[in-house]
Amino acid sequence: MRKSVWARWVLGAAALAFASVPARAQFPDDIPDTFQIRLGGIFATFNNETQISKAGQTGDLINLPNLGLTPDHKTTFRGDAYWNFLGRFYLDFGYVDFNLSGSRQITRDIHFNGLVYKAGAEVAAETDSRYIYAAVRYALIRNQAWRLGLSLGATYTSARAKLSATAGVQRPDGSVVSGGATVEREANVPIPMIGLETEVRLAKGVTIGGYARGIGATVDPYSGSWVEYAAFVNWYASQHFGVGGAYEYQKLHLKKDESTPDAFRFDSKYDGPRIYVLMTF
Repeated sequence: MRKSVWARWVLGAAALAFASVPARAQFPDDIPDTFQIRLGGIFATFNNETQISKAGQTGDLINLPNLGLTPDHKTTFRGDAYWNFLGRFYLDFGYVDFNLSGSRQITRDIHFNGLVYKAGAEVAAETDSRYIYAAVRYALIRNQAWRLGLSLGATYTSARAKLSATAGVQRPDGSVVSGGATVEREANVPIPMIGLETEVRLAKGVTIGGYARGIGATVDPYSGSWVEYAAFVNWYASQHFGVGGAYEYQKLHLKKDESTPDAFRFDSKYDGPRIYVLMTF
């Protein structure tokens, strides 16, 4: 009996909290501004370059889409959200994962992680780029017509490249690797970021906005940079549901110095339109 009473008190307090917060912080007009979730797909065009080296053997900087080893277009899920947890303070979250794979007969030698994939070999390639983003955003301006905020956070970035062939692989001395070879390299690094985001009420239930995020840093023997831009338009069909569209651009650079035994370089760039549904609470 006492547990039931406590449960009712907790549920009642939670209901009051959720009911009261949107009443004092709504954007635009009467749309709740406590939680927002955006789920949808992005139709991206890619340009990926990869260089994997071994001690004393510098690998080639290879553009996998240009070589026809991986596609240069990809449609994939992208989601993000925010939580207005304290007055002008927001927590932002985001996730996107691009996996590209393909195979073809290569027309030139490829030096990759100390091995040589010879021209004429049938080579399979795979790349994976994953971005998990989180930041605290402070609203410099926050009313029913305009939001402008600065953010500080980080993206946890994973970059992976893989080449494999069942024949036509040699060592630097010219000896053949029996049965071919599969070589894979992966880097997982957190990258700090700063950003600026704005959204403006254009008409009743319609907003336009954009954001820019990025950083560059060098911590020997690593260096890297990450930038992202987007412009979007949202239509809030009701208090808790809407749809939106955006155009996004993102560029990643990760490098480990060539003087190290396991040097690498990952450069990835994509841009394209995005369509999503909005849920607000």
